[in-house]
Amino acid sequence: MKAIILEKAGGVENLVLENVEQPVAKENEVLVEVKAISINPVDFKVRSMEELLTMICGDERPAILGWDIAGTVISAGDKVTQFEAGDAVLEWLTFPDAEMLMRNW
Repeated sequence: MKAIILEKAGGVENLVLENVEQPVAKENEVLVEVKAISINPVDFKVRSMEELLTMICGDERPAILGWDIAGTVISAGDKVTQFEAGDAVLEWLTFPDAEMLMRNW
């Protein structure tokens, strides 16, 4: 699958379109084929500041940013009961301490 990845924080030149391995939904997750995203001030801030990128994504690189998505569920983990393949979804994905990020904006 294609993804825009980020190896290190900085300018937009650090965002690179690459082929990456498709993730597998864990037992309590769904895998969504994303049709649309939004870019908002939090995305900009995390992309531009290494400290925030590490706080949100840990040391795992490359990072794939984006928390507001719309798409279609393509698979669901064994413990998922509210969604199934084919469901259309719109989600603001779990985001750790977004309030703190905005205070430091």
